[in-house]
Amino acid sequence: MANPIPRSLTSRERAFLDALVEPEFPGAVELRRQAAAVEVSGGCACGCASVDFVLPAVRPGMRIITEAIHRDGTGEVILFTRHAHTGQEVLAGIECFWYEGDSMTQLPPPSEFEIRAYDPDRRGVRD
Repeated sequence: MANPIPRSLTSRERAFLDALVEPEFPGAVELRRQAAAVEVSGGCACGCASVDFVLPAVRPGMRIITEAIHRDGTGEVILFTRHAHTGQEVLAGIECFWYEGDSMTQLPPPSEFEIRAYDPDRRGVRD
């Protein structure tokens, strides 16, 4: 559910977003530029730490850009994009998955995760 007024990222969200756009991947330079100015439009109704970003009009579907796998294997965070009607790829949000215990209500420090460009053949596999 979107908040009526966009907000700035919290310091934890900013730290995690900066870490998620750090790996090299196609389009990284443009998405890093977008990350510097992104605003949060809302979050997940379940209360987890996932956030959606303010977007222009977009097409259906999404693409995972980077993934962060918790070092103990209990959770994962992904950065995803959507395609605007203009064809431009835009940052869409950060999605959190926690496999054990309660959901992640705040993002832990990025240092607790292995962060890399997304590879569908290795999704969720720690190095």
